[in-house]
Amino acid sequence: MIPSPSTDPDSYSSGQTPRYLLKKGTPREYDTFEFHVTLDAANYSKYERALKFYDRKQTFYIAQEKALAEVSTFLNQSVHPDYYWVYWKKVTFRGRLITLKNEFKLSNSVRIYEVDVRYKQALRTNRIQMDIWLSNYWRAYIKAEELQILAVAGYHGYLDFLKAINAFLPDFFVTQMVTVKEAMFEGKDPSELPPVQKLVERFRSHMRLRKAQGVTAEQMSRGAFSATLN
Repeated sequence: MIPSPSTDPDSYSSGQTPRYLLKKGTPREYDTFEFHVTLDAANYSKYERALKFYDRKQTFYIAQEKALAEVSTFLNQSVHPDYYWVYWKKVTFRGRLITLKNEFKLSNSVRIYEVDVRYKQALRTNRIQMDIWLSNYWRAYIKAEELQILAVAGYHGYLDFLKAINAFLPDFFVTQMVTVKEAMFEGKDPSELPPVQKLVERFRSHMRLRKAQGVTAEQMSRGAFSATLN
């Protein structure tokens, strides 16, 4: 008959995990009890998870510190003497990076020039699929509109877009151009027309509809259908 366990009173006073002993008082742990084994296994499993988590963090930290050290060394050796006064007055590496970023930040004039160039390049439709072209064009137009460059001011945005899509859908170009020119000759403000975004959405919808109908790109470039801007 297996005797019932008793606990070692000293283990409580010392703050240690209770040791379950035989009634005879032998110091051997009573490992035959399932709850005792389970308790030890659970604690060990937690310890292993914590150790693995610490190792991962430590590995990442070491790799990060190494990378930052390499970048810092490169910058320390590469910064032009003209910028020493703004670079070295910062104590932390982060502060030095922010300082350099602010020093070499593009001026608004440079940004306008670069966006203007990208916008004009996006208007080219030679040897490019319509979906790809439209996506590139729209990104360039949004940037140009944000900076309010002259290339998209007034009626320019409408005219540029319609001239570009003439290669894909000439009939859409004709019907929309009539509407825009009427507004121009009547002296209307461009804001009275739906925005260019609406024109782009309608063009995309018409293209998708034609594709769903099985019309090829070659047929669309020669086909006829009407659409109005208003």
